[in-house]
Amino acid sequence: MQRDNEPEGNPAGKLADPRAGQRAAGGPDRSTLKGKRDYVILALLVGCALRRNELAELGVATIQQREDRWVLADLEGKGRRIRTVAIPIWVKQGIDVWTTAAGIDNGRLLRSVSKSGKVNRDTLSDWAVWAVVEQSAKDIGIERFGAHDLRRTCAFTWLV
Repeated sequence: MQRDNEPEGNPAGKLADPRAGQRAAGGPDRSTLKGKRDYVILALLVGCALRRNELAELGVATIQQREDRWVLADLEGKGRRIRTVAIPIWVKQGIDVWTTAAGIDNGRLLRSVSKSGKVNRDTLSDWAVWAVVEQSAKDIGIERFGAHDLRRTCAFTWLV
């Protein structure tokens, strides 16, 4: 049953081919600061299955090495549940490139980038994360594709 405010379409969402998620993550121009940040957004969504809000609120201190692997430690998610999420090495490499280029060593991981290419102190909202995903999906020819679809794609990839 369709709710009044709910957009039309498949209520279960989309499950992208895992290669589509990887293409979306590889899409931003990583020669720019904004491209490096956008790559990290997409990589964390595809590789760690984070929700938009979790990603927008992610702090640098959350990224920790435990038992010889990188994790997002004690991440508070939906329903205030606490969990630890493994970070794939390719995602961690993207994070390192972004934080080094942006000069970020504390506070929120993701920040806004001005049109002139400077990192602002402002953090990103979950809607800004949504906009990055939507633009990246359009760039590879996928319409009506959201951040949660990348979350589903990550889960599917782990099952296959």
